[in-house]
Amino acid sequence: MNAAAAQAYEPDEQHFDLADLPDRPLTLADLERLPRELGHHFELQDGGLVVTPAPSTRHQDVALNLNIAIRQCLTSEWTTAFAPGFAPREGRYREPDVIVCRKEAVRMGMDYPRPDEILMMVEVVSSSTITTERLVKPIEYASHGIPYYLVVELNASGRVVKLYLHENVENPHREVESDPERVFHRIGETMTGGAPLPMPKPFTGPLDPNGL
Repeated sequence: MNAAAAQAYEPDEQHFDLADLPDRPLTLADLERLPRELGHHFELQDGGLVVTPAPSTRHQDVALNLNIAIRQCLTSEWTTAFAPGFAPREGRYREPDVIVCRKEAVRMGMDYPRPDEILMMVEVVSSSTITTERLVKPIEYASHGIPYYLVVELNASGRVVKLYLHENVENPHREVESDPERVFHRIGETMTGGAPLPMPKPFTGPLDPNGL
């Protein structure tokens, strides 16, 4: 912790210090007691704390542009939420960069959209989250039946946009959370300077990577 952050954060009985976390799986209530003033990004992976640096200015700019671009090709039933929380069960919490969800869920003021209200998860890949967003989050999101997963990877030559479709294999003899057949398959890819990425229904048009 640098000196400025140490001065800004004054621990009290309502907060945990990162060096003194409870010796048990963490919950959403625990997450709310972490020192957000430090600028870290906190998520929960099956009760374990995942800590990453705050997103860079470049990362946030791409995420904001994605939010705008995706919203422009949605029907009236759907909308986007920028940097929302996703808490499908206790001990699991993610903060995707953008969620495409039913407009009614936003109007109702729900804390977290339910999986059955979500059309697509969107993540901008940072250097500190490559493994999580390429490998871990796709498995988690697919296990909850999210139809689409959109990933934007930032590199020196531009932005690479990849769209994945969830192949929902119905199998009543397996638990959804542990079903390895519920996975995403890549169905489209483009990058800055390339052709717009075709988006399936209910999207109303392609996603232009050059605006990201």
